[in-house]
Amino acid sequence: MAVDVRRPTAAERDSQRQALLDDYGIQTQNVTCTACNSDTSAVDQLGCHSNLFACDIKTNALNGDCAEVLPDAQFQQCVAQKTNFACNCDSSCEQSCAYYGLCDCCTCTPTASAPPAATCDGGAPSDSGIDSGACVDFTTSPPLQSVIAVNGVAPTPTGGPLADGLYQVTSAKVYGTGQTPGTPVATYGGFLRIAGSSFEAEYSGSTVTSFQGAGTFTVGGGTATLTFSCSNPTTSTSSLGYTVTGATTVDFTSIIGGYTSVATYTHQ
Repeated sequence: MAVDVRRPTAAERDSQRQALLDDYGIQTQNVTCTACNSDTSAVDQLGCHSNLFACDIKTNALNGDCAEVLPDAQFQQCVAQKTNFACNCDSSCEQSCAYYGLCDCCTCTPTASAPPAATCDGGAPSDSGIDSGACVDFTTSPPLQSVIAVNGVAPTPTGGPLADGLYQVTSAKVYGTGQTPGTPVATYGGFLRIAGSSFEAEYSGSTVTSFQGAGTFTVGGGTATLTFSCSNPTTSTSSLGYTVTGATTVDFTSIIGGYTSVATYTHQ
């Protein structure tokens, strides 16, 4: 049975997750569904694949289960592949069939073909950080951290040397919201991989649109200027403040929703 599934946008997914958290205290996973983490058993039985992956609607565990979905167009294509054939039988074969009962000499081919199954090349993020892909392809979504309200003014970014490697958000805070200090007001998570002057990054959260991007960067003072070779959603350049706070930690400062946010990335 085919189900025509419209995959929700990143903003819709974030708003749905936040609504569950606000209403019921349920913290759901923010997962990017790929060939690496999706159940393909249903489409395997049909022998047809769409290479489209979405949240598995057969589970209520809210743990980020994914499955390969087969929209109606691909289902119809699969049926056509298995039932519609073009056959070529020459006259000698017809005579053989008539006189000797040999009727296996016709050549038949399907008139349509379905996409092959997608392949998965990777596992969890490692020091190499990222799998091959059109832009970036972290094989897991970044874990979400609580964004904590703090008083005062954010420190002025001071920069510093950025070491190569894979980084992950381990804490986050926001200034000037007027909320009681220590109160969790949002969620945020991110991965960052640095190699020389190149970077690959992914982030998501309850108050931001999920983002992936890659390119090159330059630093000056306490500012990192990013030039993207690819990104989703599309952008060309971006700047943000940063401070190397220790041997394995970097604070990145940005403006989100009109407030100054500081996310701490820790070298993995």
